[in-house]
Amino acid sequence: MENKSKQEKKQLKNLLTYAIIMMIGVMIIIIIAAMADGREKEIDAKIDQTHQTNMSIQSEVVALKDENYLLKKQNEELLANQNKMAEYERNLSQLRDVWGLYTSGSVEAATQKLANINISEMDANLMSFYESINKVLEKEKAPVASPTASPTDKKTKAE
Repeated sequence: MENKSKQEKKQLKNLLTYAIIMMIGVMIIIIIAAMADGREKEIDAKIDQTHQTNMSIQSEVVALKDENYLLKKQNEELLANQNKMAEYERNLSQLRDVWGLYTSGSVEAATQKLANINISEMDANLMSFYESINKVLEKEKAPVASPTASPTDKKTKAE
């Protein structure tokens, strides 16, 4: 019996050791599960943060594309205005040259240069300047004394 009692004690001891090992195993599993749950929350938080960052980057990209479009449009408008101004300055320079020729006494050269100017792209101001110069040049070409003088001309000559 003593043998049996020793054997039972040994079995009981083995059973208790087995139970302790099982409890430790269960505790380890619980700890790992708790850690995994914490990590899962961290990972979810990082995923959410990454998603929000991506959304803000996408909205910033859209805003930059819109701004780029507006800047391109402004650039095109500025280039068009710059081209208009260059054309305006070129036409104005030509008209100044004609006026310079006229004031220096070269009426024929001024008339010829005026005839060579392209008036299709002139605005109202330049066209007015062109017409004024043209009228002055036409008056210069007209004869000074006409064969049939008007009565007002005779009064002027008599005085």
